[in-house]
Amino acid sequence: MGTVTIRRPPRRAAPVIPTGELTVDPPPPMPPQPAGRWQQWLLALPMLGGTIAMAMMMGQGQSGPFSYVVGALFGISSLAMLTMSFSASGSPRKAEMIAARRDYLRHLAGLRRRARETARAQRTGLFHRHPDPERLWSTVDSQRVWERRPEDSDFGVVRIGLGPQTLATPLVPPETRPPDELEPMTAGALRRFLEAYSVVPDLPVAMSVRGFARILIRSEGDREAARALVRAVLTQLAVFHPPDDLIIAICAGPGAREAWEWVKWLPHNGHPERSDALGPIRLIGDPEVLDGLRPGPHLVIVQDGSTHPLNPSLDGATVLDLDTTPPRLEDESTLVVAISPNRTLRTSTLDHFAEVGRADQLDAAQAEAIARRLTPLELDTDADPTGQTGQTADPGLAELLGITDPETHPATRGWISRPNRGRLRVPIGVDPTGRPVELDLKESAQDGMGPHGLLVGATGSGKSELLRTLVLALAATHSPETLNFVLIDFKGGATFASMDRLPHTAALITNLADALPLVDRMADALDGELLRRQELLRRSGNFAGLREYDRARAAGAVLPPLPSLLVICDEFSELLQRKPEFLDLFLQIGRLGRSLGVHLLLSSQRIEDGRLRGLDTHLSYRIGLRTFSALESRAVLGVADAYELPRSPGHGFLKSGTEAPARFRSAYASGPSRRHRAPDASTPRILPWTSEHIPLTEAPAEDSADRALADVLVGRLAGKGPPAHRVWLPPLDASATLDDLLGSVVPDPHRGLTVANPALHGALQVPIALVDKPREQVRDTLWLQLAGSAGHVAVAGGTRSGKSSVLRALACGLALTHTPDEVRVYCLDFGGGTLAGLRDLPHVGGVFGRLEPEGVRRTAGEMTSLLAERERQAAPFWSHVFLVVDGWATLRSDFEELEPVLTDLATRGLAYGIHLVAATSRWTDFRPPIRDLFGSRVELRLGDPADSAVHRRAALAVPEGRPGRGVTEHPADRDRGLHLLTVRPEVSTLGDTAALVKAVAGAWRGPVAPPVRLLPAVVAYQRPESDPAGSLRVPIGIAESDLLPVAIDFAADPHLLVLGDAECGKSSLLRALATSVTTLFTPEQARIILVDYRRSLMDLPVTEHRIGYGVQAQQTAELMRSVAGYMERRLPGPDVTAAQLRNRSWWTGPELFVLVDDYDLVAAGPVNPLTPLLEHLPQARDVGLHLVLTRRAGGAGRALYEPVIQRLRELSAPGLVMSGSPEEGVLLGTVPARPMPPGRGHLVTRREGTRLIQLAHLPPFRDSAKSTDSECD
Repeated sequence: MGTVTIRRPPRRAAPVIPTGELTVDPPPPMPPQPAGRWQQWLLALPMLGGTIAMAMMMGQGQSGPFSYVVGALFGISSLAMLTMSFSASGSPRKAEMIAARRDYLRHLAGLRRRARETARAQRTGLFHRHPDPERLWSTVDSQRVWERRPEDSDFGVVRIGLGPQTLATPLVPPETRPPDELEPMTAGALRRFLEAYSVVPDLPVAMSVRGFARILIRSEGDREAARALVRAVLTQLAVFHPPDDLIIAICAGPGAREAWEWVKWLPHNGHPERSDALGPIRLIGDPEVLDGLRPGPHLVIVQDGSTHPLNPSLDGATVLDLDTTPPRLEDESTLVVAISPNRTLRTSTLDHFAEVGRADQLDAAQAEAIARRLTPLELDTDADPTGQTGQTADPGLAELLGITDPETHPATRGWISRPNRGRLRVPIGVDPTGRPVELDLKESAQDGMGPHGLLVGATGSGKSELLRTLVLALAATHSPETLNFVLIDFKGGATFASMDRLPHTAALITNLADALPLVDRMADALDGELLRRQELLRRSGNFAGLREYDRARAAGAVLPPLPSLLVICDEFSELLQRKPEFLDLFLQIGRLGRSLGVHLLLSSQRIEDGRLRGLDTHLSYRIGLRTFSALESRAVLGVADAYELPRSPGHGFLKSGTEAPARFRSAYASGPSRRHRAPDASTPRILPWTSEHIPLTEAPAEDSADRALADVLVGRLAGKGPPAHRVWLPPLDASATLDDLLGSVVPDPHRGLTVANPALHGALQVPIALVDKPREQVRDTLWLQLAGSAGHVAVAGGTRSGKSSVLRALACGLALTHTPDEVRVYCLDFGGGTLAGLRDLPHVGGVFGRLEPEGVRRTAGEMTSLLAERERQAAPFWSHVFLVVDGWATLRSDFEELEPVLTDLATRGLAYGIHLVAATSRWTDFRPPIRDLFGSRVELRLGDPADSAVHRRAALAVPEGRPGRGVTEHPADRDRGLHLLTVRPEVSTLGDTAALVKAVAGAWRGPVAPPVRLLPAVVAYQRPESDPAGSLRVPIGIAESDLLPVAIDFAADPHLLVLGDAECGKSSLLRALATSVTTLFTPEQARIILVDYRRSLMDLPVTEHRIGYGVQAQQTAELMRSVAGYMERRLPGPDVTAAQLRNRSWWTGPELFVLVDDYDLVAAGPVNPLTPLLEHLPQARDVGLHLVLTRRAGGAGRALYEPVIQRLRELSAPGLVMSGSPEEGVLLGTVPARPMPPGRGHLVTRREGTRLIQLAHLPPFRDSAKSTDSECD
């Protein structure tokens, strides 16, 4: 992927948001009352005078001088009133009030303009600082991307919604008089002004991520609202903050991880120091992804569905927690953000709770689009490149060890007995004067520096080379009976490359960083080694330690050698970051190693305060190469000298006890010209961009003309001396074959190709997997004991997890330990056809897939019949039968009628030697009634490890993409799970499974397993034998389930309805029925009427049984009317007794069989000739009437409601559905029409349910006239 370098210019100033306050003046008060009592009297006098004048004028009622006088008086009083009113309204006090009101309203108008401008500027500034998350895509291409720096005040401040906020220049309300003393108009204007402009609506509401250690985000109901808010927060952080200053990590459980896959596109999601094949490791997954992160950039962690508690120990970390329920008492570092269903946003802290607005939302598609635009961006940090100093000549290890010619040096020369002072003491380099500097691993009581130590060196300081030098020096001077190594390289580098060839190496463990489950396995192995040594010392004579044990051996005691064990752990600091609990094992070695002879050397590039946590007291010697800082040098050596060492590798200090650090230059064991090999870039790799870890490819080896000293010494020592006790067995990578676990395979004249061990013959036990037990340092075989209650086997595993391979291994294992007389296998293969290769085994009776439904049903039927037969016999059985089902979910969906059959088979079959073996992708595919019957269970890698029925934590550690890997229960500790690797269904001396099957089949000379009997395509008609009891049972064919004859009992079910298309065998059925009736009964017992418009039955011989043959509507109608009249006379009258009703003795005569072929033609006319029989069909059993009706399946869906057919369905008459089009849907019961071979159909009866049968075929009689259509029908 290409990158775009971002050079951040100085940050542009954001729009200014006004500050300060807006002071509001108080409104004017009400003026005092201006008028006194005498003024009120003056106002009343003109009114009184006018009233008197009016009264006088009205009272006289005549004109004259008096009226003029009264009118003048009235006019004068009116003018006086007008004058007094003008004088009152124009008083100075009122004018002042009007002027004050006008001035105050003008003051409020000015404040209103300023408040509006402030609100506008405030809105512009806040939306510039906190834009809508949905519009952040445009910011990526602007100069504002990654503009915020850690020193900025808005670093880590993000918008979470929209809500009301106080005006940027708050309105300071005045101190006023009581409301009743204020002028009403101005007081109301003030109140409205304060309500309208004190708060600005719909402004961005922000929070500071750096201000809280944990932010609990909860949404009522669906969690998606909380996720949408977090997506908005993360996109803002990613757009405005560079990856160098802010890291985003996702700690999500398996169920929630998919919702955060979009974060992998953010450059902020990469690990700052660790990489894989795609680049920086994506910080998405379990909390372990946080291991290795160092203080520096602010860390934002999203916790969603994480199965492990998250308590980040780094300073400058904020957790956006979607899992934790808010506590009742919050601390000051916690913020709770709650979202209601209508998106109302509420926040609460230790001392504050508020409803702040409406929450922001951003869907995953928009977030991913923004993240993808940020992916190629890279910040230009303007880093200055550093130069490298040259190396001076390095001291050679061969010279320090006294080896003149490594190519010819005898390997055992250095293993001669050494004095106690020279034991575990080797040179590792030279001091400034050229004298050797030796490292003594013995404890101080033996004048040594050990037993445990610490090595710290920065990158390029020569740490790995020093470790190789130490290992080679010890191996060249100590035999494997004296010293063994456990070499651990957490990062999987080349530190201990080829050291596994040394006979001293008890374990070489590398690349643990990419396979963290192996760290737990390593801890178990080392803990098991400590226990083994303790037990060996106890059993050998309760020795206090290795020194007493060695003295006893030297004194002549017959004891096995117990060599000292040096455990070297490179990059232990990163190991403790990823697995902090591993420190307990180091502490245990520190406490017990002195007595058990276990020495510990911890190596790392740097040492952090508090990382050792008590382990430093056990580290008696320290080696400090060049360090990253003076602080680290003081932590290792007590002085800062290691920080001042030259940059060339190999320079260091050795400190032990209270002595001053001694400077040295380490020996160079890799030769004079060590070259750094780069990965081969000639073949580019195309990899998917995923959040999963993609391991780095190994760098190809380069040819070298000169062999390195390390390779020469390893080659000289390899294969010499007794090999070390294997503390670490290789992980389960290569599966074993059957002969690896069963032993050699040999031909036997009586048993065919079988195992050589006679104890396994007929034992009903099969090895199925290798079980890894790292604590016991062994691998056990997982055997399926099938002879007892564990006889049913269930295999569960996800897609391509190896389920089918387990089933094939089980079948092949049974074939190698049992004869076909002892074990028989029948397979239902719904898993991709892999079981088809077992078909040629003599033990296998049949293999049928999903596209062979007949074979599947017949296999289940054979098992059911076998169980019924063994139950009836109640005798000992000689052969065990295994029904293998690969794909139980397919059985449930495509053959749902077989699930209860197999469940019943598993419930009752084990006592009769019938076993069920089933494979599925999830344990929940098995319903509870059958799930509990599986006594043997094999669990492979599940699609969701949380569904594990064995051990969820162990199931989570099962690697993906490795078929055969699984987990099983620990036999002694149910809280632990053990990993397993299933066996391959092969024999190493023969080849693959096909070769094994061929060899077994070729070596067997006896009878093979009985094949599954399939329903034959043609069942020849055989004339039935008459029943002396006079039964009306007429056989018509055989059933698929048990291949036994099927008959229609016309005494219980007097009618029969047959539906099927042309050439399906309808006419042949009628021909066979007519022939059977004439064979079983005399004319006095049964008579036949044929209705055959197509004349398909004209070939039937004419006998006395036939009383009519209807070939047209009129003739058929006359026959049916006569039948109806005859049946009418047989109806029981009122004088018939109950006994007569039971035995039908109130009438005598033959049974009447009306056989109608092609009823669709019969009912096509204007009048149905069979209508007269309708009223007699319900009483047919009592009056001896039997109607057999056949019709085409085409259009039968509509014809089901035709009167005659509907009456037969109402009477629950037996029905036979033969071949037809599926478009017709369900015809009878639950049986739809479907294409089937001629003569085959589903017989639906109310007693037996639905059965698939094959009709007996009776071809047309050749000595009778017949139509051309009868041959093809």
